[in-house]
Amino acid sequence: MGIIVRYITGGPRAVFDPKWKSGCIRSAGWLVGILLVIFVIIILLQAAFTPWGRSLTGAPTLTGRWYGETARPPGQAKPIYVKIEGLIWGADEGGCLRNCDVQGIVRVCIAPSVIQNYTFYGDVSNRSGRNFRIDMRKVEDRAYGWKIYELKGAWLGGDTLRLAGEWITDPPRRDIRIVTDSAGNTVMDPAPEPERRAPVTFALRRGRERDFLAACKDLKPGD
Repeated sequence: MGIIVRYITGGPRAVFDPKWKSGCIRSAGWLVGILLVIFVIIILLQAAFTPWGRSLTGAPTLTGRWYGETARPPGQAKPIYVKIEGLIWGADEGGCLRNCDVQGIVRVCIAPSVIQNYTFYGDVSNRSGRNFRIDMRKVEDRAYGWKIYELKGAWLGGDTLRLAGEWITDPPRRDIRIVTDSAGNTVMDPAPEPERRAPVTFALRRGRERDFLAACKDLKPGD
């Protein structure tokens, strides 16, 4: 914009004036320097207040890629892959009260090459990130049979973590009618299936998605 104004008011010679060009370069240098200082300050603040998401010393962080399998119930080793990203660029601005700290994806293998995909947002309960919770949402618009709605995590600051939650029944959608039974009561036909729940715990370590995919492919039917 400054070049256009300069050209209109002074013509081509004014644009190529060495003194004016030198001043523009100095101004641009100052602007870049100020932006760099602001960026460094933000990084330092993140490392100070959310070390679970930003480390300046090379220490492990909660964020990253994790791979593991079910630790409970026994005998049902279902592979899992989790990618955690930190929302640490102003997550609490605008009065955020829930699901303000982390986001990411969860992939759970329930049968050979059959994968449940979820996205999530969650909260970290303290500065160290040792306890956190994530709310999960299904990616596909289909019945999973069994789904996971929420997981609570425990991380001791190293390269392992545990996630605990519940499997919840997720049956296919059915057409339901509202009818009156022989006793004159208003009921649903067919009657809805009762919700069932089962506890589940996952043990994870640092890992790659391709390790998860390989384990899912090799999962034995009926595991």
